[in-house]
Amino acid sequence: MTSKCHTKYQHLKDDILSDFLNEDISASNPLRILLLEDSASDAELISYNLGDLQIPCIIEHVINKEEFQEKFAIRFPHLIISDYQLPQYTGKEALVFVREMCGFLPFIMCTGRINEETAVECIKLGADDYVLKDDLVRLPSAVKSALTLKTNKAQKDKLNLDLAISEANLRAIINNSPSNIYTIDKEGVILYSTKSRVNSSVSEGTTVFDHTHPKNHNTIRKNIDLSYQLQQDVEFEIEGSENLPFYDWYRCKMGPIIKDGEVDKLVFIPHLITDIRKANVELKSVNDRLNQLNSHIENVRDEEKKKIAMEIHDQLGQELIGSKLGLYWLKQNLKGDLAQKSNELNQKVDDLIELSTQVINTTRRIAYELRPVVLDDLGLLAALEWHIANYNKFRETTICELNLNCDVEEFEKEISTAIYRIVQEALTNIDKHAKASHAYVKLNRHQNKLELTISDNGKGLDVQKALNSKSMGIFGMQERIKNWDGDFSLSSSPEGTEMKITIKLTKD
Repeated sequence: MTSKCHTKYQHLKDDILSDFLNEDISASNPLRILLLEDSASDAELISYNLGDLQIPCIIEHVINKEEFQEKFAIRFPHLIISDYQLPQYTGKEALVFVREMCGFLPFIMCTGRINEETAVECIKLGADDYVLKDDLVRLPSAVKSALTLKTNKAQKDKLNLDLAISEANLRAIINNSPSNIYTIDKEGVILYSTKSRVNSSVSEGTTVFDHTHPKNHNTIRKNIDLSYQLQQDVEFEIEGSENLPFYDWYRCKMGPIIKDGEVDKLVFIPHLITDIRKANVELKSVNDRLNQLNSHIENVRDEEKKKIAMEIHDQLGQELIGSKLGLYWLKQNLKGDLAQKSNELNQKVDDLIELSTQVINTTRRIAYELRPVVLDDLGLLAALEWHIANYNKFRETTICELNLNCDVEEFEKEISTAIYRIVQEALTNIDKHAKASHAYVKLNRHQNKLELTISDNGKGLDVQKALNSKSMGIFGMQERIKNWDGDFSLSSSPEGTEMKITIKLTKD
């Protein structure tokens, strides 16, 4: 029966609770007082004395059980005042009914006379006060006290409920957290631990220094002091040891718990990242091996190009020159009457000499493009000057300017090859796609770094599309400089494109 009543009146209870929590008593929402009194004159006298409350209120007068419970079912009042003795109903019964419906409604017993035992019993049943009818001047203060008491109780109950919900949510978060959660003091002593399955050997009373590798102690100490001093969260990493498997890697968060304006303790959450760390190390190892393989392939390819270029230049070039000299000899010996009678033969020899010259030039160009001899004989700077000169010689639409701000010195063979190939590839792309009238190649030496800048005044390009392209051009340039921790940047606008590469001449 009680459970059904509670369910039936829950919405009324919520409404009245909201009024008490918000202290929302005003002209638009006056104090509703339900007066249970069978005597009309007493009811009038009680109403008169309630006028001293100086609070907007509405008094509803009922004289029996049926009217009382009917009013209650329509809307909960803010306050009940009840006579103790009524025909076929008592104030005690009314009090029990009210407490079943709503535990925090103020209830004041107002009666002509009441013995001490009855008064005590009413208080035990939940009455907030009792006022004798011959002392009604005390009624307003009793009402105000009861309202204040119930308002405070409602707000306290609400706070306790919110706190219980918050604690339940926090407990659920802690219980389901993949990481241990600790509280520690300024010395790193563990005051509380969630004792999860992760590193469950860590116990309260020990310190975080007891469970971490000594190389991390300065980092931990520094971040504890920092969080205490600045009263803010900090993040840092604890390094493990590959030789000592019980020392793991952690990514840590640490934050202050403030009490009276001061840091009372710290929340410390170390998130285990050993598996991630090992995976990253393995991934780096794989990438390093791939880079080494790629570098080896490039070196093998360059060596093959060099070998082919030398064979073309030395062997085929010499044979073509020999053929050309033979044709010159033949022409010189076609003299006299024979020469006059053999105009067609002379013309054919001239054509063959011209063709031999073209073949020799083509052979030299192919040989130099495969691997310029000047790169091996005179070094990078001379090779770049030679390449730019040939670029300008054979290109009609684009003029390239070369600016070398380097000492005349020999760079490592691999660095020279990488820089030369990047310039070669970049100028080829400019010639094919940029529609530029000018291109610029700058090579600067800054202490331990070599900076290459290649730019043009062409139509520009979509940088993101170029970087994500499956074409090997830009990707090949980026791969070439990895062995020297190279930096690659590309920028573009409708006025042109700039590519900048920086490599370290010696590794750290």
